[in-house]
Amino acid sequence: MGRRRTGTWAILAATLALAGHVAAGEMNSLSKEEIADGWILLFDGATTFGWETVGGAKWKVADGALVSEEGEGWILTTTEFTDFTLKVQFRVGDGGNSGICFRSARGPKPYETGYEMQIGDHMRGEPTGSIEHVAPAPPGARKGNAWQSAVIMAEGDHLTVVLDGKPLVDTRNPKHARGVVGFQRGAPQRKVEFRNISLKPLGQKPIFNGNDLSGWQVLPGHKSVYSVTPAGELNVKDGNGEIQTKGQWADFCFQLDIISNGKHLNSGVFFRGIPGQFWTGYESQIRNQWQGEERTKPVDFGT
Repeated sequence: MGRRRTGTWAILAATLALAGHVAAGEMNSLSKEEIADGWILLFDGATTFGWETVGGAKWKVADGALVSEEGEGWILTTTEFTDFTLKVQFRVGDGGNSGICFRSARGPKPYETGYEMQIGDHMRGEPTGSIEHVAPAPPGARKGNAWQSAVIMAEGDHLTVVLDGKPLVDTRNPKHARGVVGFQRGAPQRKVEFRNISLKPLGQKPIFNGNDLSGWQVLPGHKSVYSVTPAGELNVKDGNGEIQTKGQWADFCFQLDIISNGKHLNSGVFFRGIPGQFWTGYESQIRNQWQGEERTKPVDFGT
């Protein structure tokens, strides 16, 4: 997440103007303000895209939530995060055992390889809201079979937990620096549900100053013309081309706003490309075109 690493590179190539916004509803979505503030939606409310399961628990999507009613195990993000604020709503049946892991390794025992916020009062001295084996929370936060809201912050060795607006844990522990986020269904087994799951990476730094192209290089020999508008947007016109960052990154979280000023324009964001070489590395496609009226059949992979 934005950490510079010598000897490893990633070139970010932006080929469209930076502007606009995304509209969002209420459930499993982000507001315009949250998007502008850098929040990422981890669960779309309809699929398990971006998640993987470990253990014997069976997971499904129902009524806009990640749900498990059978077996014991975890569902984990396929992406690792370092410093962040995590927001999630959960509901666990009376007497049930669950948890939220973070900064954990991908594998069958994320509670051992990272931190776990406890959901359930079955562990003596570590009631709901505790960071297991790190910092206990005060008792009384658990609400059986009712929706609750958790906010977990991890920044460096600083860890905090807020449950239903009440601060429960504020501690420091340097043991785990990076890993996945995940949710548990444990024993005693009850129905567990998670929804409205979003994450804001912390420590992000802008790589475009909104004034000029400092820190960027345009690859010569192509048609694109790059400029900065009076509104502070990076604008590209007149055909294909590529502008690359001069900086190089290893693991990162890259966020930007994009508007496509035309019908069926073809653009993209390249990353982990080869410095100075045209259209290399990976590309996140930007092309709002599909076959006929079938939006599930995009042209050229789609946005």
